Amino acid sequence: TFTFRLNFNGSCDVNTIQGNPGVNGTQCELRGNPPGNEVEDKTPVEVVFVQIMEVTAEKNWRHKIYEGPFYDGDTIEYTSMSDSLQPGELLGDQDVPKGFFMKLTGKNAGDEY
Repeated sequence: TFTFRLNFNGSCDVNTIQGNPGVNGTQCELRGNPPGNEVEDKTPVEVVFVQIMEVTAEKNWRHKIYEGPFYDGDTIEYTSMSDSLQPGELLGDQDVPKGFFMKLTGKNAGDEY
């Protein structure tokens, strides 16, 4: 199980995930919602929606949605598909996670998404 702590003062410039074992790459974007709806203030005061998707090498998906409100410092727990891997069995014989996606939708002080 992974615990994600929300940090509304963070930015895409600070990456604490890249370089960890099993991580091949990361991407971070801050943008208005819907795309193209550019807002000046991209600092959230509230996250209203969190979407997590995980995919395995066999293209099996797990999709989890968390509905807020969530605030700075709140945590979200997610149990990965990797929790079902069996120790002692060859990884090649198991459906190993290979991709992870997390999208957070937040509102700024002006109530813009």
